[in-house]
Formats: sequence, structure tokens, C-alpha cells
Amino acid sequence: METGCGGAMSDTGLQKLAFLLLVALILFVAATGGV
Repeated sequence: METGCGGAMSDTGLQKLAFLLLVALILFVAATGGV
């Protein structure tokens, strides 16, 4: 992760967004039965 002028706020926001996307993907795969 680049540490630019965004600061901790931007880093935390990006990490939270990535985490939510990952969770959503896992839930989607689980809901559709995998593959």
C-alpha cells in the first residue's frame, strides 16, 4: 500500500472497502454453492 498525502484515514478506508468486498465475494460464492 502506498503511503501518500491521504494519510491514515484513506488507508483505513481502502482496507475496510477491500475487506467488505472480500467478505461479499465469499458470501456470494457460499450462497451460489461454490464455483
